[in-house]
Amino acid sequence: MASFTAVADATAQAIERTASAIRVPGGEHAVQLKVAEQAVQAYGKVAQDAKTTLIVPANMTEVSGLIASAIQMVQTGNKAVN
Repeated sequence: MASFTAVADATAQAIERTASAIRVPGGEHAVQLKVAEQAVQAYGKVAQDAKTTLIVPANMTEVSGLIASAIQMVQTGNKAVN
């Protein structure tokens, strides 16, 4: 049970630090970059799996739309905190 509490506390601290970092100048841009990097990494991992058929959007703006949605969620969260 103690390890569960330790993980929960560490997760809560990480979320608080991330929220603080987003609020500083350039923080939202850093989030955009991180989300885009993770999307590219996820596509790369799927593409490396020979047993997987990779289906990518014909229109890459669909990917940017996903990233834009994530950014909008961050911005909405910032407005709620402020």
